[in-house]
Amino acid sequence: MPTSRVEVAATATEIVDYNARRIFLVIENVGDQTIYLGDDNAVATTTGVRLEAGDFWVQKMEGGDSKYYYRGAFYGICAATTANVQVLELEDSNQ
Repeated sequence: MPTSRVEVAATATEIVDYNARRIFLVIENVGDQTIYLGDDNAVATTTGVRLEAGDFWVQKMEGGDSKYYYRGAFYGICAATTANVQVLELEDSNQ
């Protein structure tokens, strides 16, 4: 299972890039700081989705309809120092 670890900084940090084959994504905050998620590098602590230490974000394709499934990049930002996130991304092997 392909996993990666990304250090999220106090400036917008790309956590995962666009992937046309993505069908499942988990971003887990394994650090001790709160991070904020967004879909571009304009993410801020006031606009991002809050992810506390130990929390995780799961995105999965429901059913077979991928028309509205987001495959773009995810960015994160940390209010203070840095925080690590663990990423699991699965792809459709039939595409």
